[in-house]
Amino acid sequence: AAPDDIDLTRFDRLTADGLGALADGDPAKAAGVLDDALALWQGPVVADLPDRTAEAARWEARRLDALRARHTAALALGHA
Repeated sequence: AAPDDIDLTRFDRLTADGLGALADGDPAKAAGVLDDALALWQGPVVADLPDRTAEAARWEARRLDALRARHTAALALGHA
């Protein structure tokens, strides 16, 4: 499978792009990219893997980072 065929890989790339756009002072781009990343998130992560606790926690932390960045972008755009 190509990297973008895997939701977690795509989520990770989009989150990094969104965080980069936010750091570069482009909250509109960050908001769009982070919306795309967060839209990939549906239900518990890696739920079908055995002994997934540590991996799931890492991905959940990454999702929360994306969500915080999305809220920061919204505030920068004047959306409270």
